[in-house]
Amino acid sequence: HLCGLDVGDPLAALNDHERRVLAAFRERYEFHLKTAVRDSADANDGDNDDEEKKDSSSSHQQSSNDDHEPTKPNSLPLQPTYTLPPSSLPPSGLRPLDDVTLYRYLLSDRHHKHLTFHPETSLQRLLSALRFRQTHQADLIVRNLASSSPTDIPPSVLRCQTLRIAIWAGRDRHHRPVVFERLGQFFQKGHASAATFEEWMESYLYFLERHFVEMRRAAEATGRPVQRIVYFADFQGVVSSILN
Repeated sequence: HLCGLDVGDPLAALNDHERRVLAAFRERYEFHLKTAVRDSADANDGDNDDEEKKDSSSSHQQSSNDDHEPTKPNSLPLQPTYTLPPSSLPPSGLRPLDDVTLYRYLLSDRHHKHLTFHPETSLQRLLSALRFRQTHQADLIVRNLASSSPTDIPPSVLRCQTLRIAIWAGRDRHHRPVVFERLGQFFQKGHASAATFEEWMESYLYFLERHFVEMRRAAEATGRPVQRIVYFADFQGVVSSILN
């Protein structure tokens, strides 16, 4: 979410060991990225060959050079970008990533006491996350949220947002976006059953991506890297709603 922003180096405080781990992690990830891009290109070439064979076997069509242009493999940007069309990605969802994103996944599996990294676990987490994003068109969600037109948000998502009792309440003194949600009241009113599982899934994907939109806007406004939000949850009434 910090791609392309002039916010300094968010990883300036890393020590030599952390930088070596990050460099090795990037090397492992880029190996998978190159493999995914090559496999996607090979698959597109095979599809184009099949289409050309169909064209040449038809006596009622002109030559493929006249009216058929083989589909070229979609090309990824060379550098990490905040938004990109989902059609440019391979089925795995892999794309160029910045060091901030890679290090975030390393931290997700770092031992809280011994501070040891588990790069292979983090890599599998990252690959699974990118595959999930591609399956659920998360990059389209990012583009819709970045758009200035509210019509880009699906009506079902807007309806689910009205069912949730939550607001984005500005930023704290560290410029972190703040969310306040009354979960107890949400469950008491039975709103959870007012939409299907699929509708809630899509709605929460929009909610999660909104985190990064708000952090990016905060970073743009302050010129500082913002990588966290503050989330307040009011659980009053949750127990009674469960008992009822």
